Amino acid sequence: MRRTLVFAAVLFVLWSATSFPTSHAETGPTDAALIRDLRARLAELRSTVGSKLPEGSWLSIEHTIDVSERVAGGYPVQSKAWATRAQHMLDAAATGRDAAAEARGEIRMRGYHSPISENVQGYAIYTGTCSWVSCSATT
Repeated sequence: MRRTLVFAAVLFVLWSATSFPTSHAETGPTDAALIRDLRARLAELRSTVGSKLPEGSWLSIEHTIDVSERVAGGYPVQSKAWATRAQHMLDAAATGRDAAAEARGEIRMRGYHSPISENVQGYAIYTGTCSWVSCSATT
């Protein structure tokens, strides 16, 4: 439990350090092309698959892409990891699945629209080790 709390605190610090927009000029051409491709795929899937997933799923993917873009200038390896995570989320969305809802035993970032910000805001959730369908009350 303590290890999970420490990890969550570190995750929050890293997230808060990257939660403010940076200049788009900080990303290199490859990074910018990748982000552009991810955003285009998100828009395409939202228009074709949109109603199969709740709005929170789409916002979570958008937030993941936003983080990848914001950290690209100073943290290219982490930016690539966020972009890869977004690609996996988009792959799941293409089949009508929410990748974060399927995750087990992980801390996942989700996104939402805040009434006081124009940017999609992130929050972390711990997904647990089993789904509500497969866990019994005694485990």
